[in-house]
Amino acid sequence: MPTKDKDLTMNTHERGGPSIVAYLFALPPVIILLVYKVVPFITALILPFKEYELTKGVSGSAWVGMRNFSDLFNSPFFTKVLSNTVTLKLEYIFLCSISAFLIALILGFIGSKFWQRVFSTIFLLPYFMPAAVFIYLVLYAMSNAGMFFMYSTESLMDPETFRLIYPILEAIRNIGIPVIIALAAINGRRAVDNRGFLHTQLIPTLKSIGLFALIQLSTLLTMDYEFLSYLQNPTIYETADTLDTFVYRTALMNNEFGLASAIWLIKYAVQLVLSILIFFLIKRFFIKGVFPSQTKRAEGIRKRGSFVGVVLSFFVVQLYLLLTTAPLAVSVVEVFGDGSQISQASSDLLSGLPLHSSFTTYAIGITFAVLVNMVITILLAYPLTVKDLPGRLLYTIFLIIVLNMGMGGVHEYLFFRGKGMHNTILPYLITGFFTLANVFVIKAIYNTRYVSVEERTVKGVEGDPESFVKRYLPRVVKPILGLGALQFAFMWNSCYPGQLVYLADPNKFSPVMIFRNIIMGAQADVYGQLAFDVIKLGAAVSIPGIIMLLFIMILGGHEIFTAQIWKN
Repeated sequence: MPTKDKDLTMNTHERGGPSIVAYLFALPPVIILLVYKVVPFITALILPFKEYELTKGVSGSAWVGMRNFSDLFNSPFFTKVLSNTVTLKLEYIFLCSISAFLIALILGFIGSKFWQRVFSTIFLLPYFMPAAVFIYLVLYAMSNAGMFFMYSTESLMDPETFRLIYPILEAIRNIGIPVIIALAAINGRRAVDNRGFLHTQLIPTLKSIGLFALIQLSTLLTMDYEFLSYLQNPTIYETADTLDTFVYRTALMNNEFGLASAIWLIKYAVQLVLSILIFFLIKRFFIKGVFPSQTKRAEGIRKRGSFVGVVLSFFVVQLYLLLTTAPLAVSVVEVFGDGSQISQASSDLLSGLPLHSSFTTYAIGITFAVLVNMVITILLAYPLTVKDLPGRLLYTIFLIIVLNMGMGGVHEYLFFRGKGMHNTILPYLITGFFTLANVFVIKAIYNTRYVSVEERTVKGVEGDPESFVKRYLPRVVKPILGLGALQFAFMWNSCYPGQLVYLADPNKFSPVMIFRNIIMGAQADVYGQLAFDVIKLGAAVSIPGIIMLLFIMILGGHEIFTAQIWKN
């Protein structure tokens, strides 16, 4: 419907067209980006051409020209880890995309949005669980190798078996993201189209899964380091060692910063080109098809579902639970069934750990970081929502360039170390300020769903403070709350890079990092006598993430999960 605000629907000539004042809103976060992202990035451009020494710093270290690249390309390890990275990534994308397509297509037959949310929440649960907890439960179930699992933990010692198991586990953990995006696309198309299965279900599902696969390809050389590290061991480096794990060992374990920086720069250059190409491809062919404008509802639309489809959906969910959750649940029940004896044997496991102070400190710290993140996202996204704003393309490319800088590079480590932030939680919180994928999600949601055709074509002025307050802010409150909840869950559940790289003092660890140290350390039999207390702790550290999931599902902002594709 036409806007009720006459000031916002005045002719462009009367109000002067789009206002470049929009860039003033983005200026404060851009300055922050320059300090914490661009300045370290300049170091990243220099480090590959130097033989870096910690005692001399970047400026004092000797120039070596292309030697680091020469050593890298002549190393048999580089070719192998590059091949492993691409292979594992493509296997994951293929497996996750095909599975998500079939599941979303089936769940799309359910006419009730309530039941859609219930089922999609089940598929999202593993993603909102810390990777450390998810992997621990999987390994515990595999260590008991009962009727549910074909493989035992010994299978993970075989390089070829690992290449099969890893993409399956990563797909199980992440499959809820493309599924819920596809369901949002189906429901969005049904609201404006009544032409049947092909147009309202099959095509939207194909486009949304294609969107997922394309964005995943833009991070072709990046794996989920934290998830991978829980399964990796030296006996399977032949197929499991990737660029991320290789860089971590090279830089932080062997202090070969120049070599690690050369790898990072190659990754950055390749993924930047891919990201720019894929961004324009998505903009041209996918966004409007995935998230259609709902300002004009199609006539004769009725919400209906197929009875056969609903029954089939129940079957698919039950099968998913049987193959994924049941082994974990049975294992947990077995542990708690003998809980009194096991707990007595492991009563000292959690004693002395700073769990209460850790929960409090990180809950407050992450909340602060998320609030800053939300403000930065709102301000950075505003110029992207202003139609025909001069310089918007250059601004978009700048954001894509910064987006691809990622986090956890050697240059960021040296930057925070140089600022005296090593062994503090500040790098962890500061890196949480920036989730530039959220900026593009806000832009896409606002431009395709929250602005009517009349508002964008009658041409009221855009970009001025009045438009920001009256039109823009009210319509991004809901998605920004959802993105904030996503960011909270992401930060709470993660240890890398903020803690694994920067923290050495166990008293400063987050609850998830404490859990990680228990299962990765030299504790006695964490899959046996200690399992009772380990699982209790795992359940406790998973609660905040699950609460965020429930909040997002109640909020109903399905499109916001697009932001998570860039992180996987």
